Amino acid sequence: MSSQWNPQPPSAGTAADGSSTEQPLNVILSLTPEPADVGGPLPGANEPPRSIESLSGTASVLPDSAPGLLLAHNLNEAATFPVDGTSPPMSFSQEEPAGTFGSGAAAQRGAPLQPGRGVDRLARWFSSRMLWLLVSGLALLFPGLFVSAWSMSAAGVIFPDWGLASLRIGFAAAILGGALLLMYLLIWQAKAQPTPVYGGLVGLLLVLIGAGGVLSATPLHRLQGRWLEGRGQYGLALAAYQASGDNLANSGDMARVSVEWAEQLSARQEYGDAVAQLEPVVRLYKGDTALAARARMDLIGDYLAWGDQARQQAAFRAALARYQALQKGAYCDAVCQTQAHAHVAQALLGLARQLASDKQYDEAITTYQQIMQSYGDTPEATEATAALTTPQTLTGYLAYADGTPAKHFQALLASQWSFNSTTQVFTLLGQQYHTQTDDSGLFVFPSVPVGATYMIAWVDTSGHAGTCNTTNHQPLYTVQMPPLRATDTGSINIECAS
Repeated sequence: MSSQWNPQPPSAGTAADGSSTEQPLNVILSLTPEPADVGGPLPGANEPPRSIESLSGTASVLPDSAPGLLLAHNLNEAATFPVDGTSPPMSFSQEEPAGTFGSGAAAQRGAPLQPGRGVDRLARWFSSRMLWLLVSGLALLFPGLFVSAWSMSAAGVIFPDWGLASLRIGFAAAILGGALLLMYLLIWQAKAQPTPVYGGLVGLLLVLIGAGGVLSATPLHRLQGRWLEGRGQYGLALAAYQASGDNLANSGDMARVSVEWAEQLSARQEYGDAVAQLEPVVRLYKGDTALAARARMDLIGDYLAWGDQARQQAAFRAALARYQALQKGAYCDAVCQTQAHAHVAQALLGLARQLASDKQYDEAITTYQQIMQSYGDTPEATEATAALTTPQTLTGYLAYADGTPAKHFQALLASQWSFNSTTQVFTLLGQQYHTQTDDSGLFVFPSVPVGATYMIAWVDTSGHAGTCNTTNHQPLYTVQMPPLRATDTGSINIECAS
């Protein structure tokens, strides 16, 4: 039976060959043949650190059959191990982690710098595939931004709005290009894997496109204004010019478009809208003298035509308001005042006739008198005078006290008369008019001058003349003939009964 030898650990103060030493060793020798667990804790990791001292030549040699691990627990101090007198010394320092024997600080400084994962992710954006995807997306984005750019104005919708589209595309390109350039600079500064130069060029190109889009917004607004003007869309053209930052006071384009638009409206007899376009130009624009004069002449003509349009529609008060507004304008010179004066007289004459037709006689008379007083140099003043002096019809009935009609009596009118208190007789003087009653007692004086008061008398079928008087010896029956209208005296009692 074979025997097995189990080596025993030497006792304290005894060497491996049984000889004694003068000093204890501060080392741990592992003689177990099992391989060390790389992932687990190192042997003696939980023990307090110890200082490592020099070993004797015999104690430093391990058996060939049981290789071991030598662990230094106190790495704050360097330890030198003479192994066999020929091996170079080994040193441990705090800068070298455990398990990196043979590598030092100099070796670490010589190692190449490895980029982080974040930088690697950024670098992927500059691959050919990602750049092609970006370009393809922009090829869809930019047209979409252009087509969706529209703006509202008083004249309608500008679609698409070139300047707004340029501004939106510019902002989008500038943001994307700036982000690409920033990513490219970060990768270049980190000295990561080589990045294609065209990645940075794409970012730079987008930044340039963005700057161009923002700077081109104003010129594109003006260009679209000219394009709309050429198509006769003057309202939208004005809105486009205004979007470019222009204003009517110093913009010849806006003044020209306003005049052209007003002339277009005037051709369609939309005089009110034409006046609305021209008045700001005449009031504000002080640029091109010829254009300003053209606007002034157009405005005067449109005001007159606007008033005439209302007058033809029997809207005489509206016509007067338009003519008078023209007269108050600072741009209305002497020639303009003369034209407006004549048109106002025409409107007043139409208004007076309308009032008389509507039986608003008092207001009609006042209007006629205004024409005669303020517009006596016009043909309308002559017509007003004629209207106020035209003889009118006078009607009435002669009847007895019981209502029986006085048939075939002669009715008399006298513009003047006198009374003889002795004979108690009226004498007819002045303008006198005669007519005869019919079977119903009706008498009609077809043309009696107006503005006078007439005495009414009669002569019966036997030739006896008569009338009725009052207690103060004035005729009982008189009639005043006003202008513009016929007068009816009603029933006259020839028996003077009350």
